[in-house]
Amino acid sequence: MDEESIQKITSAAKFDLLKAEEILKRSLGCNSQQYALIKKEQARLNIIMGNYESAYKEIRTALDEIVNICLRRPESGHHLKAEFSLVRGDAEGKLELMSGQKESLTTAESIYRNCFGDNHPMVASTLQKLCVRYLEVKNLKEASKYLEESGNICAVLKRGLQEQLASCNSDFLIKYNLDAHPILKRQLHLEKKIRPPQGAWQ
Repeated sequence: MDEESIQKITSAAKFDLLKAEEILKRSLGCNSQQYALIKKEQARLNIIMGNYESAYKEIRTALDEIVNICLRRPESGHHLKAEFSLVRGDAEGKLELMSGQKESLTTAESIYRNCFGDNHPMVASTLQKLCVRYLEVKNLKEASKYLEESGNICAVLKRGLQEQLASCNSDFLIKYNLDAHPILKRQLHLEKKIRPPQGAWQ
């Protein structure tokens, strides 16, 4: 799509989210999970639009609220705090708040491990973000460490997907290229950046 079309879509999304926020304020107030989720989506959209300061402000507000909700109602799911922490980490990365970004990502990683186990795809995805973070500051040693950890989880993920595909009868799914899976695809991309093929130009 051209730039004008993208701007129309993002502007429409921003309008819809502001309208949703207004409705939620009137019906549920600012202390609800739904309101926090709206602020999170506004932060994600602002990152896409390049409004990083606004995104950072919105996700901090949303994260504070979701933490309070989890304290009041633990059954709400602490994995939401991890999801919000990832968005905060994205905003901090864009603003070059490197220590804050590391804290946000390691918080998300810890929560995902506690909620879903060590081999969950979201653990791998968070480790990949940590790998990228260290690549950006040219710390190859730390980047390689996180790449190896995410690679171990990706191997488990790939085996599981292969078993599922082998047991299905759909021609479309049988022909599915596992390397097109977003997490596996990102892993391959990072491996090429950190460990380029022998003989390749550095």
